Amino acid sequence: MNKNLKAIIDNFSQQLALYKKMTEFSRQQLRLLGKEDTMQETGDINSILKKRQELLFDIGRLNEKNKLLQEGLKNELGIEEFVLSHLEKKIAEESFVELKILITELGKELLLINENDTKSQSLMKKGYGSNGRKTRSGSQEASNAYKKAMEQKYQGDE
Repeated sequence: MNKNLKAIIDNFSQQLALYKKMTEFSRQQLRLLGKEDTMQETGDINSILKKRQELLFDIGRLNEKNKLLQEGLKNELGIEEFVLSHLEKKIAEESFVELKILITELGKELLLINENDTKSQSLMKKGYGSNGRKTRSGSQEASNAYKKAMEQKYQGDE
């Protein structure tokens, strides 16, 4: 297997593991926001948001590294874009299937996170949580990062 391709697959695997953690944190955040007395839960919510921001930083680093690896692979394979339809005939079937599965799984995690965050934001807009502004901005930041990741994911699906 091509060195860059292996590194890309490994990178996507690492990102998937981090996104699974992010999904769990988004579930915890939603659960806390759904409680009757969120005043007591504000510290827990802020703690979760801090962990999510740390994950976003790590995911961002991996994403940047992955972009560089993709550029290298594009040059090696002589393709213009790093999209599955361009890779399919250029890489081994086993690698293609593995890459496709990873990208699909990443997309599923991103959708789950986005759904949880949309519900969380809705709860916060209804007045839940004593620290609504700070929580909402952290959640909005996470949501924006996921939207960006989703755009990149869908570019990989083409």
